Amino acid sequence: MVDKYIVDRIEENYVVIESSEGEIIEVSLSNIKGNIRDGDVLIKKEDVFIIDKEETLKRKQAINNMMKNMWE
Repeated sequence: MVDKYIVDRIEENYVVIESSEGEIIEVSLSNIKGNIRDGDVLIKKEDVFIIDKEETLKRKQAINNMMKNMWE
C-alpha cells in the first residue's frame, strides 16, 4: 500500500502535509515534484513527493458533494 499525504498548507520554503495516520510533517518544497496546491494528495516515491492527480480529483469531488448536500 502506498502512503498518501494531504497538503495542508504551503509556507515559504516548505509544505505542511498530513499523513493518513494524522501525523503533521514539514517537507522542503524542493522535495515535491509538480505545481502543488492546498488539498492535493501526495504519494512518496523514494525521497520525493509527487501529486496523485486521480486521488486529488476524487477527494475534491467528494468534498464538493458533501458541501452541496449540506444545503439541500
